[in-house]
Amino acid sequence: MKHLDKHSLQRALPEEQAARYCGISASKLKNGRIKTPKSELDVPRHTKIGKRVVYLRDDLDVWLEQCRAATDSGSVS
Repeated sequence: MKHLDKHSLQRALPEEQAARYCGISASKLKNGRIKTPKSELDVPRHTKIGKRVVYLRDDLDVWLEQCRAATDSGSVS
């Protein structure tokens, strides 16, 4: 059986870890949270706990599946 460390069981991930989990940059997550007319980046939902911004694994998984579905539906056979 594989050993699970504390971070592999964490439900809420800080921005850097969430970015690594998704395979994108932390700046993309941050820029996507800061909505401006020019910034319509598609990023996963986030949650604020006090001043900390965290991403729930469940939300990251849903977002990744949505990205995959969008890519699959737009692909040419």
